[in-house]
Amino acid sequence: MEEIIRVGKSADVPEAVGAISLCPHKGCAFKCCDFQRTGAILLYPGEIEAALAESKSVTHLEILDPNYHGGMRVKCRALDTGSCDQGYKPLDCASYPLFPVLLPECDAALDLSLIVKDSICPIHSSEISYHGRFVIETWRRLVSRNAAVKSWLRSIYPGNVRPDDTDFIQL
Repeated sequence: MEEIIRVGKSADVPEAVGAISLCPHKGCAFKCCDFQRTGAILLYPGEIEAALAESKSVTHLEILDPNYHGGMRVKCRALDTGSCDQGYKPLDCASYPLFPVLLPECDAALDLSLIVKDSICPIHSSEISYHGRFVIETWRRLVSRNAAVKSWLRSIYPGNVRPDDTDFIQL
């Protein structure tokens, strides 16, 4: 079961991209970085092209679906998943265990204020409020610059996540 978290409008974003200092101490064996056997990583529209334009290696990413609602579904084939074999770390991975939700009635990037927490992660949402702010601020910047990402977010959560149907946690 996914947990929904409501995040405030402003935040101090930590420097480390997607780093959660509690990960080595929660005993989960880094399940989030084990995509060889299960799961897929979602790449927003234009993400792989942007990584390539910055000369970042994406050789560890196997494309499963080249047009997943306009983005891509990929599987990580890195030998060292923690470092992505020194290649590009997708925003989905940097955001984990959180993922943004843009509700249908939201028009502006600033309305991006919900994030879904994957229940597989043993870290409680109250322990990673700074990471929630990082996720929201990063995705807000992206949505404000790229209309295709806004449409993509709406298409992968097409109105099935409703604030009035779910418990929210204020970060």
